[in-house]
Amino acid sequence: MTDLRVSAEVKDLTRIERIGAHSHIRGLGLDDALEARAVSQGLVGQTSARKAAGVIAQMVKEGKIAGRGVLLAGQPGTGKTAIATGIAKSLGQETPFAMMAASEIFSMEMSKTEALTQAFRKAIGVRIKEETELIEGEVVEVEIDRPASGALAKTGKLTMKTTEMETVYDLGAKMIEAIQREKVTAGDVVSIDKASGKVSKLGRSFARSRDYDAMGPATKFVQCPDGELQKRREVVHVVSLHEIDVINSRQQGFLALFAGDTGEIRPEVREQIDGKVAEWREEGKAEIVPGVLFIDEVHMLDIECFSFLNRALESDMAPILVVATNRGITKIRGTQYRAPHGIPIDLLDRLLIINTQPYSEREIRKILDIRTEEEDVEVAEDAKDLLTKIGVETSLRYAIQLISAASLISQKRKSATVDVEDVSKAYTLFLDVQRSVQYLQEYAQEYMYNELDEGRAWPTKAAAAMRRPRSQQHPSMAALLLALLAAASTLPLPARACTSLLVGGGATDDGSTYIARNVDHDWSNVAHEVAHVPARAQATYYRSNLNGFGTPLPAGGLAYWALPAQGSDTFESSGVNSAGVAISATETIYFKRAARDADPLLPNQGITEDSIPSVLLPQARSARQAIQILGRIIERQGAGEGFGVLAADRREVWYLENAGGHHWLAKRIPHTKFLVAANQGRFQGIDWSQYNISMLCSRGLTTFAKNESLWIPAQGPFSLFKAYMHNDWWDLVFNYARVRELQRVLAGHVGPYPDARGDTLPPPPPEFLAPTTKLKMIDVMTSMRWHYPGTTHDAYFKQNPKELWHPVAMLLTGTGHVTRIRPASASLPPGLRVIQYVALGTPAWVPYIPIYTGLAPSDLPPALVGARGRRPDSTTLWWKGRRLAALMFRNWPLIGPGVESSIKAFDQQVESVRRPGVEERYTTAWRQGKPAVARAELAAFTKRVTIDAGALLDRLITNAVKKLGLPALPSDDTLVTWLNTATGQYKLDNWG
Repeated sequence: MTDLRVSAEVKDLTRIERIGAHSHIRGLGLDDALEARAVSQGLVGQTSARKAAGVIAQMVKEGKIAGRGVLLAGQPGTGKTAIATGIAKSLGQETPFAMMAASEIFSMEMSKTEALTQAFRKAIGVRIKEETELIEGEVVEVEIDRPASGALAKTGKLTMKTTEMETVYDLGAKMIEAIQREKVTAGDVVSIDKASGKVSKLGRSFARSRDYDAMGPATKFVQCPDGELQKRREVVHVVSLHEIDVINSRQQGFLALFAGDTGEIRPEVREQIDGKVAEWREEGKAEIVPGVLFIDEVHMLDIECFSFLNRALESDMAPILVVATNRGITKIRGTQYRAPHGIPIDLLDRLLIINTQPYSEREIRKILDIRTEEEDVEVAEDAKDLLTKIGVETSLRYAIQLISAASLISQKRKSATVDVEDVSKAYTLFLDVQRSVQYLQEYAQEYMYNELDEGRAWPTKAAAAMRRPRSQQHPSMAALLLALLAAASTLPLPARACTSLLVGGGATDDGSTYIARNVDHDWSNVAHEVAHVPARAQATYYRSNLNGFGTPLPAGGLAYWALPAQGSDTFESSGVNSAGVAISATETIYFKRAARDADPLLPNQGITEDSIPSVLLPQARSARQAIQILGRIIERQGAGEGFGVLAADRREVWYLENAGGHHWLAKRIPHTKFLVAANQGRFQGIDWSQYNISMLCSRGLTTFAKNESLWIPAQGPFSLFKAYMHNDWWDLVFNYARVRELQRVLAGHVGPYPDARGDTLPPPPPEFLAPTTKLKMIDVMTSMRWHYPGTTHDAYFKQNPKELWHPVAMLLTGTGHVTRIRPASASLPPGLRVIQYVALGTPAWVPYIPIYTGLAPSDLPPALVGARGRRPDSTTLWWKGRRLAALMFRNWPLIGPGVESSIKAFDQQVESVRRPGVEERYTTAWRQGKPAVARAELAAFTKRVTIDAGALLDRLITNAVKKLGLPALPSDDTLVTWLNTATGQYKLDNWG
């Protein structure tokens, strides 16, 4: 009975497998023609990379690629290690496969070249042929006796059979150890070398094919052998050169106790072994099996290591070298030189390069499905939706790590299923990279030996590519470590889904020009603040926080107001300078694949949203000049992402769209019209008679498009939209719906209905329209608060997170502004000519605070400064608005409408009653030559409006608590969890 119990325990142990990061991968998932299946053997997507890897694996099997190298290059979390693991699995046990991280060689107690030598020799196999006697058959029974006294040796019996005979063998201690090490159980077909006692499992007998308990995903079934149990045959052993090195380098005798083992192998030992192997090869007793050496994080190697690899690849016995990296153009370690991927050009020239692409949202969802099954975790569908969004916006690795954490949280509340609350809680407990960086920035002074330069942010993800429809993710545009989700966004992230409105002076009731934009990030915790940047007399050099872009700034820099995101001295979103020029950047736009391929974006060094306001505001003295400066930069240094940029002064309003990496088109908004932009290119044709009048563009814009077959003249006039811009069903519901609705509300223009079930895509909406009535400031604000009220597409009132139409008002909004520039005819003092109405948070649910350019920086109210997305406070308007939003989304129909009407009434009262009064008093004091009195009037007005706005939000929070029937205002931790849950549910990107 004892033996039977132990055998059962051993059997159970064979079924336990460690669940690692890539334990679900069984191969490359290719068919016989080396075509990648969409989902197979644990791999998802990456079809081109997998097919290329399959070709490499086939060449390895055929021995045609020894001494060559392969580079897997792609962004973090794009499956490079998974593909390398798939190569190893597809090669099987006969081909040596050695894997290491480049950083390992710096922690080994040996020289770097010795560590690499050993790694190379682990990947070189020697196939040795010899005749030997074997016992080969199916195991019928294993009996092992364990004496009660530990002094006695174990004894046992092994019963084996073939199709013709059955025999019982007595087992000694050595054989028992070998059988237990191989976890041999009844039903296994094994081979035992009589000379060495080596036990090899050949597979499971077909007779046990219904023994599901002993079956794993890699179980191999074989026939029970026939004939005699004892056979004499030629056997082939494959051992690595490194294994032979180790065996022959061991110290012998008494002195071995004192020799000390550094792990290094003497060169003369290797020379002898290489000589002996060469003899065996000549005699036909052995052959070399070049395997695969995989080095991850290869950019961590230094120039000495790269020199070794260059030399080692020229050896006649060299294995195939597979390396992986997620770096762009960076320094080669140990030198001052920069090179692609941090790899010297001469070595890079030896490598076949395989690019991996960012996973689409659907692929990430499938990978998460596989991982939840692998980890045996039951996850609700809406929780998987949230995990998928986290994977898209932070990283796939982080989302996968949250699975087990969320599972433990659900178990603690005695639930067998992980739901949204569990994922949200796990997200709150465990930081992703971006939030961790943000935390370090916020508390930098409290850490010892902090090396972050003062005033500089750590450059995180790169900056932009993952802010695009899933169908547009492409390695040439991928440069962003800034993707986030649930409270993600540690550093400011490229605004993902903004909405912009530009209005000419002749379309408004008082001749004011307007530019307005909501700055939408990828999560609801990117705080913004109001800041003033003083004038700078000396020339300087600007450097981006988020990529390698830099440009000189001339002497005589202008002072300006801006709305920077937290933790950054760049990413200033929008602003107004002392010359009365307003800039807002950017409106993210996307290009079709052919345009991206023809003129790739430069995410690592091109200008991006992070830099545009910070570069233009200190030097532009008109809106036209701002466009020209930006255009020159795009042509000379390139753009890092697709964008639209808003610029205005008291005479003109301009909008610029880039077209790929080095081209652009800008148009002046007609005096009596407006333009709405919503994450899709808006410009269509070009009227060359208006060049340098109301249109500007890059040199050779249309010629380039023609040469690259982006525009076929025979098919019609040039259209920037048709030549460059992305346009599919995703754009229809995510982008077109917003433009169509605001054009309907402001101008009465009713475009085709955005029906995702239609047969054809509608034509692009008109560029410019005249409003049905002259627009007031409140009309512009209302547009920036739109979420299809009173229609079936109001996702908030209908409480429908699956709504396809993406609204203007989003929880993802970090800040919004309406910038108003008064006409010269108003005869106002300089300090009153430009007002930047600032909403810290989502404008639909927080008031706009008017910030005049004449406000002294020292008079800026504290409630408009210092909010941090991960650090709740009791003073800033940004956090008051976030608390209100967290409560409101617990029951939006009950709370939301009242909040919105109260916010709108507050703004209306400020605009119609308070603003005229303060402007009259300011103007009187200014004309009387009393600047201090005028300044005090503006300071008192701004302070009072800010205080009253905070009091309004406090009242709305109190009312929301009562309406929800809560005993008190929940803790900040609870509110943040609620906010994250609502944000995950209402990202409203349900098509892509």
